Amino acid sequence: MLLIADAQVYHCNFAYTSGQGYESIASTQIQGVKDIGFPIFDYSKKMMAALSIPFLKHLDDSQKATFDDARLVLQDAAQTISRALGYSR
Repeated sequence: MLLIADAQVYHCNFAYTSGQGYESIASTQIQGVKDIGFPIFDYSKKMMAALSIPFLKHLDDSQKATFDDARLVLQDAAQTISRALGYSR
């Protein structure tokens, strides 16, 4: 997992404010990869960053984690970081 650039923050902000709460888009760099991103908020409820991971689906379905598994783990990580920065709803 890594913190990513302003473009990802913008896309996550749009996804968050449009009600989805996270971003899920096809990678703009690698075919077959889906990027998942969640916003990171600070104590003032301002979006400060986005946390993103790539998700690759194995063609033979041999992976143990599903897209939804990865999304939930990433959501939990983003919420944990936001709380550490003083964010509360």
